[in-house]
Amino acid sequence: MIPSPLERLLSVTSGVPMLLDGGIGTLLLSKGSAERSPAPSPSFWYNLREPDMVVAAHLRFLEAGSEILLVNSFCASRPFLNVLDATDSTSTVGEINRLAVKLARTAISRHGQPGTLVAGSIGPLSPEVSEAGQLDIFLEQANALASSGVDLFVCETFLDSRQLARAASACRGAASRLGSPIPIVSSMVPHAPESVRELISFQRDGLVDLIGLNCGADFNLSLSMLRLLSEQSAGPFWFKPSCGTPTIRENVLKYPISPETFAQELTALSKMIPLSAIGGCCGASSEHMRALAKSLAGAGEQVTQ
Repeated sequence: MIPSPLERLLSVTSGVPMLLDGGIGTLLLSKGSAERSPAPSPSFWYNLREPDMVVAAHLRFLEAGSEILLVNSFCASRPFLNVLDATDSTSTVGEINRLAVKLARTAISRHGQPGTLVAGSIGPLSPEVSEAGQLDIFLEQANALASSGVDLFVCETFLDSRQLARAASACRGAASRLGSPIPIVSSMVPHAPESVRELISFQRDGLVDLIGLNCGADFNLSLSMLRLLSEQSAGPFWFKPSCGTPTIRENVLKYPISPETFAQELTALSKMIPLSAIGGCCGASSEHMRALAKSLAGAGEQVTQ
């Protein structure tokens, strides 16, 4: 029997990881900076005011070969709504997250790839928010994403493992409320060996279904932290590194890791470490994903020969 996309995500069935998208937030903000100064932030602003731009960004990644789209919902939670201007200030968490899912589905429909997975992205909160407050905020966003029909949750870019555990618990609660077994990915910023051990305990204890790393200002550190993770867990893993530390040139962020280097390094890693899904975070463009897709396909052909 041919595995479903979700079954493939949760197990290494072909030796080739599923291709994620790149950094939709940095893509949207870079497009915005060319037209506005300063560019609107956070990126979920575009769901409300520039939905066509969000669809176009998703389409660029789909055309590059992405099999999983993270919807534009990162940090689309209650504490961040106060950054919206007066015309958007009445928008709700539910509205913004539903729009994020709808725009991703629209892009998938236009591209003609119905099997593409839609992942609800949930980001961290300020440590000043109380523990109980954090759980309530995460649950509000998770409920909105779950009711919108996401295929999986991705709690990403966390530095605090305790906060990550609360986000994952909220996702589990939202899925239970709907009676739907929505898988949960927990992903931390690669920064310390202790975080690796804590991630492994989340999966071992059944809190999450897949663990991994994303973002990170140091590309090489991200690679080494994934290797450390693989030494302590059988995997498979989720991996979405950034393209290094950017510099500003002519008011535009420039990232040092080229598509060719990105694809080469991640493909080599995929031959050594069981990866379920691989893509890019900050600075990873559709060109990075296209190069990675081509490289992974070549590696897969070599394995089957």
